[in-house]
Amino acid sequence: MKKLPLACIHRESHVRMGDFAGWQVPLFYSGIQEEYFDCLRGWGVFDISHLGKVLVHGPGGEDFLEWVSSRSMRGLPVGEGRFTFLLNQRGGIVDGVVIFHEMEDRWLVLTNAGGRERVVAWLNSLARQRPCTAGLRDLTENQFLISIQGPESVSAIKEVFCWDIAYLPRFGTQRVRFQEHECSVARMSFSRLDGLEIRGERGLGESLWCTLLDAVAALQGKLCGFAVRDLLRFEAAFPLYGAEFDETVSPLELGRPDLIDWEKEDFIGRKPLVLEHKQGSKKKLVGLEVEGRRIPRCGFPIQSPQGIPCGYVTSGNYSFRLQKNLAMGLITESYGGIGETVIVSVPRTRVEARIVPLPFVS
Repeated sequence: MKKLPLACIHRESHVRMGDFAGWQVPLFYSGIQEEYFDCLRGWGVFDISHLGKVLVHGPGGEDFLEWVSSRSMRGLPVGEGRFTFLLNQRGGIVDGVVIFHEMEDRWLVLTNAGGRERVVAWLNSLARQRPCTAGLRDLTENQFLISIQGPESVSAIKEVFCWDIAYLPRFGTQRVRFQEHECSVARMSFSRLDGLEIRGERGLGESLWCTLLDAVAALQGKLCGFAVRDLLRFEAAFPLYGAEFDETVSPLELGRPDLIDWEKEDFIGRKPLVLEHKQGSKKKLVGLEVEGRRIPRCGFPIQSPQGIPCGYVTSGNYSFRLQKNLAMGLITESYGGIGETVIVSVPRTRVEARIVPLPFVS
């Protein structure tokens, strides 16, 4: 199992550790509910160094990324980023990534941890398919990545590090200094809260984390683990590889045609997406409000009230904020109108669920 750059510090904090995508990660510190509400009200600190970080560099970087992504990277200014999908030839999702234009001829592709090796292999295979003057380098295990989430995150970081990033747009990024070393800060969030992410060389991570640890006590922040991160991600209905999608699911089935730049003449997966856009998708992602005390989990079957199989659960969780058991699922397009009822099979029983709009929280 891979270890985060800050693994030694986490062990000293007596945090509950667990496994995620082959990495040993902190699950929670003081408790899931306490961390969750403190993050909602103020700011929380997360170690997300497990996320994939792939450098694309060279004069052909823009052309290459334009071809492999569903959204256009053409003319994206230095210091800005964009969320996009990497697709296969069938229009299925290899992964959802954020691409940052860090400096001239230098781009960073931020991927999910579970898909990092697959994404690197996919990009390398595409680079060999046509003349490409861009280079690719996997930086994942040589860099740390720390996320600050919550309504007070930007003001807290300004007080701790004197970094003023309030002017940055969503997915905006800038270079900053910490202890005479250079890091990057990006305005981004895996929830519907405000947030930022700090990235730098591995050896600098412990010093920066310890500085944040002191600030958490002084400025009423909170150390948060992966359990809270997943709940915030789930409530915001941000899809995750291996749950809401894999390489057989298209962006249209996730309800995200806005993440496809149709005017681009050529990108991987364009032709099948154009056809699906004309003919309609066969399945769609829906939200479920579940009756009873059982939380549906990934893979649990979904049926119509008449017992006809129509889909499966992709994620499930209990929302402390809404005080409800919720789930997301992929179901047949002909079912799933808002307010309709479906049946979810959980071990030893079946429960009713009402289809509700996504995201669960705005």
